[in-house]
Amino acid sequence: MVLAVRQFVEKEVVPVAAEHEQAGRYPAHLVRVLSDLGILGAVVPPPYGGLGLDLETYAMIVEELARGWTTVAGVVTAHATAAWTVARSGTSEQRQTLLPAMTRGEILGAAALGEGVTVRRDRTDFVLAGTTGLVDNAPRAQLFVTLGRADDGRRALVLLTRGTPSLALGTPEPTLGSRGLDPARLWLDGARVPGAAVLESEDGGEAAVAAALGMARLGLAATAVGLAQAAFEAALRYSQQRSAFGKPICQHQAIQLKLADMATAITAARLLTYHAAGRLQAGDDVPAGLAGLYAAEVAYEVTLEAMRVHGGYGYTTEFPVERYYRDAPRLMLALAGAERAELARRLLGS
Repeated sequence: MVLAVRQFVEKEVVPVAAEHEQAGRYPAHLVRVLSDLGILGAVVPPPYGGLGLDLETYAMIVEELARGWTTVAGVVTAHATAAWTVARSGTSEQRQTLLPAMTRGEILGAAALGEGVTVRRDRTDFVLAGTTGLVDNAPRAQLFVTLGRADDGRRALVLLTRGTPSLALGTPEPTLGSRGLDPARLWLDGARVPGAAVLESEDGGEAAVAAALGMARLGLAATAVGLAQAAFEAALRYSQQRSAFGKPICQHQAIQLKLADMATAITAARLLTYHAAGRLQAGDDVPAGLAGLYAAEVAYEVTLEAMRVHGGYGYTTEFPVERYYRDAPRLMLALAGAERAELARRLLGS
């Protein structure tokens, strides 16, 4: 499956990524092809029509997609986070209703896992209010896995459908990189949902929240590894073609040291991501946070060094490294501030 995705990226994604990205165009055709390949159901159990892949294989697939274009990877990771959460923590009825349609791409999912939404119980229902952070692919998603916080500080995952009363979608925000994802905020003004919409795993609501966040962070880490790999490959290729002082610049020690450091960091980030995938499969979400933090920083550093290898050409749209460099900050910002503090608390056991 990973090989099939790699071939798809080379034949379908890479040739159109630059044009689509510059136009801010959503990759609708590519998403349809991914649906036909079964990728939208990669982590959905086979009884619901999915591939039922393990999370390490899923991370490899995301890495390949990000190597072609992070926007495509962003669509898939947002959808997979929602689908995996429903499969893991949803009711039998929710799984039967939602997962087959999500696997076929008839329902696209998204994850609104930032702070800003409150949830309170009102008899058998729950009422949500507030504003989410930016949600990737929100304009096209029909299902939102949303994080809410109760008055007592406890967190809960809530399934929201696009047609939920008092749920409004904000205007998509223009972004520096990963154009075409069209991130937008969700506005909740007393949105009422039935009790079954609040998800709980076998270990309770907080465990469901931790698992969903772990899945989102795993997708981010794999995206970062794929982006860094693309930047490294571009730098390596250019260093073999560009000559200075009578020989290819890859034969100069300064460039060789950069390439060696880039390859080392990418390998470490990849291994950490695969380790995190295995641990998340076993129920431990903390390594996914570690992988997300490290891989995002590696992606930022590698894309910057790839631009430096290209020299002035790296700043032009003639080469893809300027796009890679613009895509990297989104991954770092996704795990900044409160995310780091939460990870530290988890590591300290508090």
